[in-house]
Amino acid sequence: DAVAFHWYGVSNPNDPVGAANSFLNRVASYHNQYNKPVFITEFALHDWGGAYSDAEMIEANRIFLDVVVPELEQRDYVLGYSWYHWFSDAPLYSGSPAAPTEMGRRYAGAVMPGDVENLGGQDFGEHVAYLAGGEATVNGSAPALRYMTALANTSVVSGNADWGFQRGDALRIQPGAVLRKRGVNQLSLVGGTFANYGTFEANEGDVVVYSTMFGDGDVAVRGGTMRLIGNGSIAAATQIDVARGGMLDGSGLFAPMEVRSGHTMRVTEQGVYQGNLTGADGSVVEGDGTLRGNVLMRSGAVLRVGDAGIVRQSAAQLIDAFQTYDVGKLRDGVADGVWTGVFDGTDNAEIISSGRNRALQFYGTGDAWRGAYADLQNSYDQDQSLADGESATYFFRVQRQGNQTIDGIFGLTDQATIGTSTPWQELSITLSLFQGTGAGDTTALRGFDASSGSDVVVRDGIAQNEWVNVWLLVDNAAKTYQIATSTGLNDGVVFPNVFEFGRSGAARADLTTFAGAEFRANSNVANAAVRIDDLYRMAPNTLAHPTTLTSDPMGQTLLVEGDLSIQANGQIQFDLLTPEVHDRLIVTGELRAGGALVVALDPESAPIVGDAFDIFNFDSVLGDFDQYDLPALQAGMAWNLTGLLQTGVLEVVVDVDLDDDGDVDGDDFLQIQAGDASLISAWESLFGARLATPAG
Repeated sequence: DAVAFHWYGVSNPNDPVGAANSFLNRVASYHNQYNKPVFITEFALHDWGGAYSDAEMIEANRIFLDVVVPELEQRDYVLGYSWYHWFSDAPLYSGSPAAPTEMGRRYAGAVMPGDVENLGGQDFGEHVAYLAGGEATVNGSAPALRYMTALANTSVVSGNADWGFQRGDALRIQPGAVLRKRGVNQLSLVGGTFANYGTFEANEGDVVVYSTMFGDGDVAVRGGTMRLIGNGSIAAATQIDVARGGMLDGSGLFAPMEVRSGHTMRVTEQGVYQGNLTGADGSVVEGDGTLRGNVLMRSGAVLRVGDAGIVRQSAAQLIDAFQTYDVGKLRDGVADGVWTGVFDGTDNAEIISSGRNRALQFYGTGDAWRGAYADLQNSYDQDQSLADGESATYFFRVQRQGNQTIDGIFGLTDQATIGTSTPWQELSITLSLFQGTGAGDTTALRGFDASSGSDVVVRDGIAQNEWVNVWLLVDNAAKTYQIATSTGLNDGVVFPNVFEFGRSGAARADLTTFAGAEFRANSNVANAAVRIDDLYRMAPNTLAHPTTLTSDPMGQTLLVEGDLSIQANGQIQFDLLTPEVHDRLIVTGELRAGGALVVALDPESAPIVGDAFDIFNFDSVLGDFDQYDLPALQAGMAWNLTGLLQTGVLEVVVDVDLDDDGDVDGDDFLQIQAGDASLISAWESLFGARLATPAG
């Protein structure tokens, strides 16, 4: 009925594409020779002689399968195929529970970067839907999905129909993977197993959680609403971030949501947590958003107003200067996991040192692209991605190495990463350093414009080892950008063209990744390489060099819409700079004081007598703090605590508590009479006050 055969025709990793074509030719020849369907019972690239490392063969097998699997799937005379998985240099699955390896993703049907699969109406039975950087959407009929695993990269779940996971189903996020909910629909986690060992992001629409999330992966709500119902729990998450106008709603829980010991909950950038909240011993709740409900901080818990330290809001936010990384190959982990090679494990992406400066460098093989990428949304302390509908300026420096022809691309994308075959099709914003093969050709910086389908020369005559400053003026509502360039510390000069984004898939998407790759170097830096350094994000249409811009300090405000209770040994933390710039806590209900009030002065702060810091606003107060941990002041000054729990103001006054017993009374007056009589007027105005004079 069919021709069945084994194939182990290649035993080295040198030409996996050639091996794939040879294999496919064999498949076709058997079909043509016998005029029957074909079934491949076993096949793999395997190093029978042990001359190569498993890593080399696994990468070759990955490339081989990337070519072979799509071709086999479209040949109707191929009844089936079975990979021989049991070689150590050809594993399709690993781990417990087993999941596809990077090599096995294409074979397993994983949704890859750039791919969108509509799950609507599909019956998955006992099968697993794998995501490896692509998008799974449900448009149309939307039964509950059986199993889904996010393997790697940033994958998306979306749709225009509500769908979810029921009892007996499973959703799993692997370590290092990000699963992002996008779209205005509702995703429900009604029952089954929800195991998060990476990051789950709610960016749009609704996510409703009725079950318990296992695993210590992070949860981020950066738009839309994530609702916890009944016993629904995300408390296992080590880090919970609510930001960018997103809401985490725990008002439907049977009991207040708890932030566990050793875990942190951040509510920032207009983010809202709704519902009653408890911080356990060893937990941290922090931010400048809104806590809408009653908040209880147990013994050992910390409520931090804003970030640790006074925030400097600069027009230029440094994303990466590469100075903190070790020199070496990205595959060896020198970039702390922030930058990853394309492919992950390549020798051709590295951190280099030139003098005292460090930079990112990548270069191709001559027959494949090699490069690097970073997740702007999750890999840095602050989210540096550009949301759909927003505008910003991105700045970086770029340099060409080598004296041969070069073809290097770099820019921004909505995808988690780029590939090694056609990366120019995977960038939303595509710039390139290009030198042709003709005599006298010079290196040009170009921008790709989708409206014309062509690369436009923005700056020509770029010399070897010349650093060029690049500004990308990005409008992620119109999906357009402009390019400005300069050298040295000069401001950018705008090229007049307005460029359209190059990927149709970015029509409604956040720009979350900076990526680049080069093709022509033949793995030799002396031929060609691209270097990237000093990546910044700035306000829209900024053309100043980022190092010339100043940083403005700002205080942060945390709003509690309800009662706030601080138990013994709990803490509230503030930072102060000036009476105009400091953190502030607003409690619309009752402040039940206890534990410690911890105040830190910014290194640039220089309080003087008369400074008043309005750090509290509350409806009423019950009790007092057990401890005041206040910063030292200059000699002769003290903190006045008298009105703090009445007006919310912490004031700097003349120190007239000469006996250091914490209050201003007659004993202090006797010492003043015997000493410095000039303090009498200050003593009179402060008589009965509570003062604190912490030691320096």
